[in-house]
Formats: sequence, C-alpha cells, structure tokens
Amino acid sequence: MTNTDTRTFKQIKLDVAQQRGVTVKQLASPNRARHLALARHQVMYEAYATKRFTTPQIGMWMNRDHSSVVYAVWKHAERNDLPFLTRTRKWCRTR
Repeated sequence: MTNTDTRTFKQIKLDVAQQRGVTVKQLASPNRARHLALARHQVMYEAYATKRFTTPQIGMWMNRDHSSVVYAVWKHAERNDLPFLTRTRKWCRTR
C-alpha cells in the first residue's frame, strides 16, 4: 500500500473483507465484535492512506462519525506498528 494506491473505496472494502473473512455488509454494520472492528479499522486506515478520501467521506461510507475514523486510523497504526497518518493544515493570520 503506497501513496499511488488507486483502489476505490469499494475495492478497499472488498479486499479487506476477503482478507479478514467477513462480508462487506458486516463492515458497515453496527456490530461491535472484535474481528469486525479490526477489519473496519483496517479499511479506514487503508482508505485514509490513499490520501484521496477525507475522514468525513470515509465515515459516511462506513456509517461512522469522522472522529471514529480518526480513532480507527490511529488504533490500526498503533496495533500494527504503522505510521500514524496525519494531515495537518497550517493556519495563518492575515494581519
């Protein structure tokens, strides 16, 4: 997975579902079973890592709040010793 990842969000969900042995429908369900939560975290991390999707977009597609996406990205990175991907904006004054 690199910044040149051109998969669509749907393809990311399909890939992770197949890899984790769950259905795409289960990924978007409210079920909080650990194996589903870990799969969801992976989907959100991989989608965010493409740098083409925002946290609100990912949250909308996963039936979650954008802050849940940020948490999932952080937890997946921490759990798998991956870089925590942040996108910061520099705010400047115009005085």
